[in-house]
Amino acid sequence: MKVKDLIKKLEHEEVIGFSDVDIKDIAYNSARVKKGSCFVAIRGTRADGHQFINEACRAGAAAIVSDHPIRSLEGTCNIVVSDTSLALARISSEFFGNPSAMMRIMGITGTNGKTTITYIIESVLKCLKRDPGVIGTVNCRYKDVQLESQNTTPMSYDLHKLLSKMQKAAVKDVVMEVSSHALEQRRVEGIEFDAALFTNLSHDHLDYHDGLEGYFKAKSLLFSEFLPASSKKQKVAVANAFDPYGQKILAAAKRHKGIDTFSFGANSKADVFVEEFKALKGGSSLKIKSPWGTLGCFTSLKGDFNAQNIAAATALLGGLGVPLEKIKNGIELLDSVPGRLEEIRSPKGFSVFVDYAHTPDAIKKVSETLKNLTHGKLIIVFGCGGDRDRAKRPVMGNVAASLGDIVIVTSDNPRTEDPSKIISDILAGIKKSGLKTLGANGHGYLVEEDRKKAICCAIEKAQEGDIVLIAGKGHETYQIVGKEVRHFDDREEVRKLVPSLSRDV
Repeated sequence: MKVKDLIKKLEHEEVIGFSDVDIKDIAYNSARVKKGSCFVAIRGTRADGHQFINEACRAGAAAIVSDHPIRSLEGTCNIVVSDTSLALARISSEFFGNPSAMMRIMGITGTNGKTTITYIIESVLKCLKRDPGVIGTVNCRYKDVQLESQNTTPMSYDLHKLLSKMQKAAVKDVVMEVSSHALEQRRVEGIEFDAALFTNLSHDHLDYHDGLEGYFKAKSLLFSEFLPASSKKQKVAVANAFDPYGQKILAAAKRHKGIDTFSFGANSKADVFVEEFKALKGGSSLKIKSPWGTLGCFTSLKGDFNAQNIAAATALLGGLGVPLEKIKNGIELLDSVPGRLEEIRSPKGFSVFVDYAHTPDAIKKVSETLKNLTHGKLIIVFGCGGDRDRAKRPVMGNVAASLGDIVIVTSDNPRTEDPSKIISDILAGIKKSGLKTLGANGHGYLVEEDRKKAICCAIEKAQEGDIVLIAGKGHETYQIVGKEVRHFDDREEVRKLVPSLSRDV
């Protein structure tokens, strides 16, 4: 593709050099530049791509996209733009032939529930024989292809490249998790969305965003900019009617012509709501009311928060015209979601649940659900990630202490931060709750920095009727200590400790 064709939808300030140069690929990492590549210099949080322009040129770059003129380039086209992240997304879409325009694209955003909702939608679409693709936190998958996820939402070049592969493989629908980072960094620029869904907003990533309002501003971009900009004829916006930020999103979406809006929630104030919820052994029984009729079903997913996730998925799919009977079939077909209340039962009469809950709201909802299911004690094992939002640590400690009978504080992914300092931040919240160190009465907290030993300790203390919650990492198969990525899987550790455990989700 010629440079002049690649940049035709780009708001460029200046083109220095010949614009009829052939471009064979695009790269935002100088190490991936090949002869004939267009290198886009991105100003990241850790490195500035402009520092690697000379390296890209030596590797054979035919064009450079930068946010200021590079006068020293000889024989290399220089495209000057105001925002290189935005430019990367737009030229990537153009380079791969705008694949999202040829598929139905559903974007799911919010603090909690994104992954579970993508699994629910995927299950329904499989019942429709629609060959869905999924892009998310656990992995990216379509047909028989499964790829490891580096980020919840890939970089724009990788995203458009992946969509192109899906489209060539005859994938008809793609459901994707859309993170606040991806929205703020314009990674989904050029994606032609058919539907967007907002779950909720609670304390997370506030170290990156400018407080809760900044976090919301990033999330709302999916509804205020990206969905309205889509050229699709039928567009649907769905949001949580009982979240104050969801109400703002719905109000804003209604102002855009061509977007149908639907709300979901716990009662009839929402368009789609859970009329009846009953916790059963092995799952939940639901009755959901909607503009398209009543849906009654059994789901293997536990907790009223998962009932809300199902209502959310029903609102989006119903809004797109999927019959309720097909939605019901898909819900009942879904057995489990990796690392989301994934249950492992002990022959000794207690259960261990592994969950990704890593925010105050998530650990509260999961703990409340399990507290209602247990006939004995609730034992909670959790930590907080290093080099991330410190403010949520004491809040999570306080929540765990208020709901757990025994709380074991351990390491999550400490990264380059001292694990003991992370634990100290958590303990501040636990102590504020009034919970004391674990005593003879079997109630209290203790600290075990080594996550493997902490899980072992919890299982050793569990008795018949108890529930153990191991929170924070869920589906993850690694632990980041310093800059080293070590293999570690909470579920594997549980099964090693009790080899005869049977899995029942």
